[in-house]
Amino acid sequence: RSVHVSAGGDYEIASGIAVGLEGFYKKLWNRPVSTENGLPPFFTNEGEGRIYGLELSGRIEPRGRNYFGYLSYTLSKSERLDRDGATYRLFDFDQPHIFTALFSYRFPRNWSLGGTLRLVSGNPTTPIIGAIYDASTDTYIPINGRVNSERNPLFHRFDVRVEKEWFFKRAQLAFFLDLQNAYYARNQEGLIYNYDYSRAEKLEGLPIIPALGIRGEFK
Repeated sequence: RSVHVSAGGDYEIASGIAVGLEGFYKKLWNRPVSTENGLPPFFTNEGEGRIYGLELSGRIEPRGRNYFGYLSYTLSKSERLDRDGATYRLFDFDQPHIFTALFSYRFPRNWSLGGTLRLVSGNPTTPIIGAIYDASTDTYIPINGRVNSERNPLFHRFDVRVEKEWFFKRAQLAFFLDLQNAYYARNQEGLIYNYDYSRAEKLEGLPIIPALGIRGEFK
């Protein structure tokens, strides 16, 4: 269950230029969570959560011009409470800072070029601070530190899109090329440990991903 409350507004400071500000708060309860130490009944509905923050945005879209721009910055915090008597912890996907910049320009003959830059706080992680050797299974069991007490580095990515449109009497056709992660940002998604958890290597996200597509609309 949840309740979501938000308030904000937009203001046009000049023709085709507007800014916006919004605050939000979301409360969660009756979240299914595992019991402490995995004891029966194994799961309960004691979990709670809260998300709150501010979003600031700006938009540039002058009339009669061939370009469009959009900026947004979100400052937020997302927390979870796993059981009665516990303290709030960071949500696994808490991202306190999110910045997005988008720009698109329309050229003659229905060509367009656009790009989107994203800068996002890395997700929280739980560090492994050691390991215990289990002789019965000949494996090492990791010892976890405080839940979500560390964080992956800043995530950043730039996507590019080129599009060509054709207009017909009863149809509209578009051909596009997308390049995701155009400058090949090697973002860290997590860590991969060796057999005894004494060393770790960076687990990287997706590389450059090109995609071709065709979009059609018929009247």
